[in-house]
Amino acid sequence: MTAAASVRVLPGFDPFTNELPRRVETVLARSRHQLVHRTADWVRAIVVTDGVIAGTWELAAGKRGRVDVSPLVRQF
Repeated sequence: MTAAASVRVLPGFDPFTNELPRRVETVLARSRHQLVHRTADWVRAIVVTDGVIAGTWELAAGKRGRVDVSPLVRQF
């Protein structure tokens, strides 16, 4: 495993995610779309490594400044 060249943490409803066609398999595997694009068009905050959506993140409840990251298993 090698280190990622770039890592970005994007907020929910970021233009990168909102404009992302749901059929683009090179950025997010079809089997993982429901983890980013939720019910009622809710879009989660994401972690992008080297241009690929690698996980989601959220502020931890009641924990000032703590971020919980949930990695996605890359399945193409």
